[in-house]
Amino acid sequence: MDWQRVDGLIDRSPGIAALRSHRLHLLAASSWRARGIPLPPGLAAAERAAAVATMVSPLVLQQAREAYDGRIALFKGLAVARHYPAPTSRPFGDLDLLVDDAPRAQAALLAAGFEEIGEPELYRDIHHLRPLQAPGLPVPIELHHTVKWVGGAGASPPTHELLAGGVDGVTGIDGILVLAPADHVVCLAAHAWAHEPMLRAGDLLDVLLVAGSADRALILRRAQKWNIDGIVGATLRVADALYGCARTPLLLRALTRHLPELRERTVFESHVTRVAAPLFEHQGAAGIGEAVRALLAAVRPSDGEPWREKVGRVAEALARAGAPRREHEELLGDRAHVGDPVWKRVRERDAR
Repeated sequence: MDWQRVDGLIDRSPGIAALRSHRLHLLAASSWRARGIPLPPGLAAAERAAAVATMVSPLVLQQAREAYDGRIALFKGLAVARHYPAPTSRPFGDLDLLVDDAPRAQAALLAAGFEEIGEPELYRDIHHLRPLQAPGLPVPIELHHTVKWVGGAGASPPTHELLAGGVDGVTGIDGILVLAPADHVVCLAAHAWAHEPMLRAGDLLDVLLVAGSADRALILRRAQKWNIDGIVGATLRVADALYGCARTPLLLRALTRHLPELRERTVFESHVTRVAAPLFEHQGAAGIGEAVRALLAAVRPSDGEPWREKVGRVAEALARAGAPRREHEELLGDRAHVGDPVWKRVRERDAR
């Protein structure tokens, strides 16, 4: 890994807000501190918070291990952080644990004194249960019954298969595995893509660093087995281009124009991404068909939305096509979340 290229990317960023949004701010702090560059306000506090999370996490994992006797594998955040120059330079807000029986594990941790946190409506019918927190320890746990997967790509990898391939002796806690590197790369790429394809430079760095511990051919075979080889291959190519000397393939540039500048996607780029993403999620004609459906979905009203409101939203999007998407969504307010089932559930609860 050429960390000088990472430094160059950080130094070209438009500011600390952009670095935070791409999850590179702690790497920036480490780089600037080593080069004698003063840190912007608030960044030292973020470093301290990361140090506390890294220090406390083994205590939380040990308590989880003692409470639950089934199989446990750590993945994402802290498991990826060990691939960074220092674990504290990769931010994480919780501990993601894949377990063989999530409801039983949740009950065991509750019986051991953990407490549920967060809005219940946010965790209904998703890949993990409501987060848990040990009293006095600031790092929550999320117990996953499966990994977050890409809609339309078929079933996610069987949990028992991922756990069977897990690697022991890495976390420092006996009996807590980490996912095998090739499987971990596939799961990281799928998780990032499911949120939004090629959104954050930090997600691509995670994939590239973990991929350094695995054979690329094996990664792609595992991805092919689970029907996301197009997504994983595209993610690796863009990561190689962003952090190395490779060139981004022409079609992928439509999804990645914001990455070299570490800026937010514009309104126009976000819509292009939604239409282009199916070309990597599906093979051949199926991908084209899904892209056409995504285009039609973009111009049609959401369920229950009057045409007049949809036309108004389209007009506002066209008027702000070059604006950062977050700024556009703030101006739209609640109208930016039309069609979001989680947002709908929360609104229905608040209305009761």
